[in-house]
Amino acid sequence: MPTWVPDWSHPPSTNYPCAARYASGYMKANVLSISDERLEVTGMYVGTIAQQTVVNVGGTDEADIIQFIRDSAPPGILSSAHPANVPMIEAFCCKLCFDVFWGRTVPGHVVFPSFAYSLKFLESILAPDSDASDLNAIETKPYLRYVADACKGRSIIETRSGHISLAPSICEPEDRIYVFSGCRELMAVRKHGSDSELRVVGYTYVHGMADDEPIFRPLPHHYDVILHSEEGALKGLRFWNNKDGVLEEQDPRLRDLCDEDFVEGLTGLGMAPKVEVLRARGAPLETVILVWEMM
Repeated sequence: MPTWVPDWSHPPSTNYPCAARYASGYMKANVLSISDERLEVTGMYVGTIAQQTVVNVGGTDEADIIQFIRDSAPPGILSSAHPANVPMIEAFCCKLCFDVFWGRTVPGHVVFPSFAYSLKFLESILAPDSDASDLNAIETKPYLRYVADACKGRSIIETRSGHISLAPSICEPEDRIYVFSGCRELMAVRKHGSDSELRVVGYTYVHGMADDEPIFRPLPHHYDVILHSEEGALKGLRFWNNKDGVLEEQDPRLRDLCDEDFVEGLTGLGMAPKVEVLRARGAPLETVILVWEMM
């Protein structure tokens, strides 16, 4: 079976994120050729794994999950910064649950944890003088549940650029991270033969790169990506303008493009910029060959 096709003959070793990402926006897959052993697609390199640690959450007991969080926290987490000048504690909070919070959806999904409370909770349990007396508050339960779910069968990794992320447990240092057109998740891949030939390892969350930032550039600071929901189903991206208090449908990073620069995107979701337009804007999209070889 090709490495780019999930093998459903065996139980999955990891859980799929509970909320969809849009690592390549609404872009469709740009398949240049396909055969029994090779899939030639358009993608973009975003990083290389420098360090990798297989994690063990230790089950669903809340005390075990809390201890796992403490053991997994980077040194100096309360005072250090993640790339793009994001507080490390914030990136760590998001990474542990694939950034699945009710504030990321409109209308909000009440089953998702609260980001503000989860961040405050992490700060309290990671402080040197942590008081464990209030760790079982009802607000902590959704976050702990999502952490246990997201971290099952995974590794905590750090890229050469200092980004922290969750990746499959079989990842190794020097594995690369790519975004592929038409693929909603970032993918960890492994070199096979030439530099352009890669084996798929599995989907990966990298904080600050999961919502099309590598290809479309980071959002202006006063914008946040929001997942639009209709009748309980997630229906695509919206953009919250914090300065004006407005939820916008158009991606502010693409306002300089005209109608001729777009093509039909993922089914039912809207339009996407053409590959050649993105290249002209400076996105280093390349041709990648995914090969047939099991890990």
